Amino acid sequence: MNYYLVNLTDTYKTVIEQQCLFISKPSGRNIFHWDNLLRVKKNDIIFANIGGYIKAICIAKESCNDSNEFIHEERRIHIDYYEIEEDIKIDDIDLLNNKKFICIKNI
Repeated sequence: MNYYLVNLTDTYKTVIEQQCLFISKPSGRNIFHWDNLLRVKKNDIIFANIGGYIKAICIAKESCNDSNEFIHEERRIHIDYYEIEEDIKIDDIDLLNNKKFICIKNI
């Protein structure tokens, strides 16, 4: 099992409604979060950072791979999204220096 940190931008409402993380295909250049999403496997844990606070924990319901339906235009992973009772300020924890965490950024 791996642990991920995802920075949700203005798409967080869609993530909650659709219960999935998604990234549109970048145009012309390689962007690390496009590749990193392929690393997510079923049952991996994803911490959702919204505005500097971890507000939810997500569990991947599937692995992201080339057989996913939208792979050519976007990558998506269906998740179970669980809001936590008390937000955790991202600056108060040391996730990014922990080698077990992989950052999927700016979804």
